[in-house]
Amino acid sequence: TYGLYIKNLDTGEDYRRNETHSFYGASLYKLPIAVATVKALENGSLISNQTVEYLYSDYYTGSGIINRSPFGTSFTISELLSALVKNSDNVAQSMLRRTLGEDVVMSTFHMAPVDPDYYIKNIVSPWDTGVYLEEIHNTSYINEKSKSYLLGLMSVTDFDDRISQHLNSHLTFSHKIGSGPEHNSWHDCGVVSGSKNLTLCLMSENTTYAEFLE
Repeated sequence: TYGLYIKNLDTGEDYRRNETHSFYGASLYKLPIAVATVKALENGSLISNQTVEYLYSDYYTGSGIINRSPFGTSFTISELLSALVKNSDNVAQSMLRRTLGEDVVMSTFHMAPVDPDYYIKNIVSPWDTGVYLEEIHNTSYINEKSKSYLLGLMSVTDFDDRISQHLNSHLTFSHKIGSGPEHNSWHDCGVVSGSKNLTLCLMSENTTYAEFLE
């Protein structure tokens, strides 16, 4: 099953296919946590060189490399944010979520009118993710400097072998992926900028990675 939502941010035109189908979001869950972190840096409740200690309770398997570090290792907020976005690091997600607090994280998930199950169960549709990206792009929830910082981090990642490789070279894709092998789910969602400005979200389930790439 595939779901696709594309919106031209310049004209308002969109293209949809199964855009409201609900998928397990996998690491798309990290996008609101990244937004919450950038907003906290913006309002001064976090500082980029502030350090956070890696605790046993933060441990998580899967993507990322922080889980190879000894417990007690300290990482700066900027290091954790970079790992979260660029490496889709699961431990970075745990550490930032703990540092931000659940009230802050929950409010950031709800900044856009998306399915409540996104925050609770990590269930989300291409339309939900597209709307969330549009809110980041079009509103003042985070300021222009913060948007530029976040989208810059999202533009060069360990996972630029999905949609990115099919875009013209003059376009930039600031994106977040999701990989859920246990659900046979593969996702890639973000903001295309350049001669065209789009939000684009492709999600799948019950498919192989090769089929998703195709």
